[in-house]
Amino acid sequence: MTGHRLIVLVAAGALCACSAFASTIVGGVEDLEPNTSTEGTGDYNDLMFSLSGAGLQIVSLDGGTWNSLSGVTLQYTVTNPSGEPFWDDPSLDDTPGSPKNVGYCLETLSSTNNCSLPLSTPAVNEYLSIGNAPDNDFYFTFSGGLLSAVQLARIAEYAPYESLDWYDPLDPSVKGPVFAAGSPKGTVTSFSPTPIFGLYFVESFDNAAFFTQNSLDSGPAAGTSESRFAMFQEYEPSPVPEPRTMMLFGVGAVMLMLLALLKNR
Repeated sequence: MTGHRLIVLVAAGALCACSAFASTIVGGVEDLEPNTSTEGTGDYNDLMFSLSGAGLQIVSLDGGTWNSLSGVTLQYTVTNPSGEPFWDDPSLDDTPGSPKNVGYCLETLSSTNNCSLPLSTPAVNEYLSIGNAPDNDFYFTFSGGLLSAVQLARIAEYAPYESLDWYDPLDPSVKGPVFAAGSPKGTVTSFSPTPIFGLYFVESFDNAAFFTQNSLDSGPAAGTSESRFAMFQEYEPSPVPEPRTMMLFGVGAVMLMLLALLKNR
């Protein structure tokens, strides 16, 4: 990793700490190669999970933004002609009256829960994307301590071969487990990653790994343009920054100024 990119990662992490309003984030993972003839860009339900912790939030290095689910009409059973949202495509797991893509599973929490998600599953009202496409380059920050992870669903044929792990974007060789391969729905774990961390989905059946920064992907389908992660959150107003938060903002600003000086040399 270049010095410039390291400065950007650390500075962005410091800057984003001043708006830490998402303490719980929900994710869905896709294990098929995107743009297949079976599920379009994917149903993103092969592993569904939630992460909770102090100040937890996502930092996009790819220009991703949070988009409201309000007013979005999900289609479920037909390939989404507009491609928006990118995760709203048919699912091979469909049964009559129960199309199980990730949007359907989350939307039906308040009514008939055909995906059988835990009752503790957080409500969400925003999803992360770049226009009509997934964000291919993001990581997480949090305020420290332990993070809690809940496995909401595994709707996948290859579940016994699939696990979820965390890694350090500054040194991807530093990593640890979140959910072991074959762990059942409802599994609750706690883990203590580095203050800046990403997630990666391991599919040992194909000897593949898919990262929240998908330039790190490995295996037969590595190099595809679409991320295997769909991320959701419940938006909450940002609290008034505390003195510690303002200090982190100052550190981030100084680092970005340093980066600008390096680029002009």
